[in-house]
Amino acid sequence: MKFIYFLLLLSNSIWSSNPPKAIFVNSFEKSKGQLLAVDLEGNFTTYSEQNVRTNIGHQSFKYGSLNTGIISQADQFTPLQTALLFRDFNQLIVLDDRLSELAKIDFNALLPFRDVSHIAMAGSNQIWIFDALSQTLQKFDFFQQNVLAATIRITEPVRTIQSNTTYCWALTVNNLWQFNSQGGLIKKMDMPNFQNFILGDGFIILCNPNGYFLLQKSSEKPQKIIFDKMFSGSFFLQGQTLYIYDEKTIHEYLITF
Repeated sequence: MKFIYFLLLLSNSIWSSNPPKAIFVNSFEKSKGQLLAVDLEGNFTTYSEQNVRTNIGHQSFKYGSLNTGIISQADQFTPLQTALLFRDFNQLIVLDDRLSELAKIDFNALLPFRDVSHIAMAGSNQIWIFDALSQTLQKFDFFQQNVLAATIRITEPVRTIQSNTTYCWALTVNNLWQFNSQGGLIKKMDMPNFQNFILGDGFIILCNPNGYFLLQKSSEKPQKIIFDKMFSGSFFLQGQTLYIYDEKTIHEYLITF
């Protein structure tokens, strides 16, 4: 009887838990490009294939380079360091808060040769890069231009990577991989059919054609986020504020769970 009572309590606890929700806040006009950052005053840093744009107070700044091709990826650790990957030229450029060049790395000129397909900022002066040749994630010091750590091979096609100062995650076609700051594998979670993800504070938001899902730190099973007003598009996360946007409009939500 005690065992049955325990099972009933466990079942009630599971079914009574509240699913994550996205509460609609507002919609507003968006400038051209993908969202890269938002400051405390609500100013967005955006990037397109041609340039990066940001605002500091009443001043606007723009960076673009005709000599390095299109911007294939961008990431920001703080406003003081923004990284741009120019995949066609296999180059990385790091900018300061006014979008002036801090560092420029030509991976074609470094040994061993690397074919960098993905980037994710890892803290001050450090960035995780995925080398398509060795199929490894490498923590790279972009001022010293040397590798600080590397992971085991990731043999599945990599869709995207994200990192903070403690961990680096890689989303592949079948799995979500979590590595520590030294490149050691912590978890390999079964996550088929997810297309993209973004890091929150203690949680991850993933997306696929069926919607958006929240994965909490202590779990390996994402929960579908319930929207009170649903829009589709690219997405960006700041704290517990989720921005879903298309070419013209940003839709702002508060995530609760």
